Amino acid sequence: MVTFRPAHASYNQGSAHPVPGSRFLVLGSRFLVLSSQFSVLGSRFLVPGSQFLVLSREHPMKRLFLLLLIISAYAIAACSAPATTAPIVAGSAPSSTINIDNLPLNVDVATVRALQERDDVVLIDVREPEEYAAGHIPGVRLIPMGEVPSRLNEIPTDKTVIVTCRSGNRSGQITDFLRRNGFTRVHNMQGGILAWQRAGYPVEK
Repeated sequence: MVTFRPAHASYNQGSAHPVPGSRFLVLGSRFLVLSSQFSVLGSRFLVPGSQFLVLSREHPMKRLFLLLLIISAYAIAACSAPATTAPIVAGSAPSSTINIDNLPLNVDVATVRALQERDDVVLIDVREPEEYAAGHIPGVRLIPMGEVPSRLNEIPTDKTVIVTCRSGNRSGQITDFLRRNGFTRVHNMQGGILAWQRAGYPVEK
């Protein structure tokens, strides 16, 4: 049983007596008893002049108040629960989660960053030597664009090859050229070293 009553209310002679074990909750200046076993001087009805409201077992308000109490309890529990912190996502996915056999023709710098340390991946920079000297991706091989046709034997066919340049234009052309010449595992790095630097990845000089 749940009983709503004012904080100053008391059960004296001539007033209502709740069933033993009932609970009391303050509700302004009135209290409400949700029970069919409530007696007011031998009667189950509202006493004239009193501020007692008795709801019978079948009264629809009883179910409503009980439902509200349950909802309030869940809301309080939810508000009291400790907040959780979303996990921090790294700037690039771990290389072990990337399937290099299904890479798209054009790959982004985050993917290249994740793959650059793998033994089965080779990075090739097709810019000119002076551009390379000004700043390049660590571990990248330099084969200037104009020298690629004569140095095809330096490009592995059993590894994944990612071609890069300044902005992705020249590397895109070389990627197409290599694919037309039987290199099926060649990919272009979108945005070139400019996108690499914007992402905050390391550059060697």
